[in-house]
Amino acid sequence: YTTAVRSVPLGWLLDHALQLKGARVGGARLFERQALVIAASRTTTTSEVLALRDVVKKEVKEKIGIDICEEVKIL
Repeated sequence: YTTAVRSVPLGWLLDHALQLKGARVGGARLFERQALVIAASRTTTTSEVLALRDVVKKEVKEKIGIDICEEVKIL
């Protein structure tokens, strides 16, 4: 038999399934209009951005069982 595979956008999962839109670590936050975007104030540190990334990855893994990875290169 075959199993249908459905694709669900990560942004939708972050917003609707996990309610993470607007989540923040220090000055870094998931943008209120688009949960896939990390917004930062002028005083936000790299550590805060990376910590927010880690929070999102952990929440997705623990609650949905999916490993996600960033598409950007960190320099």
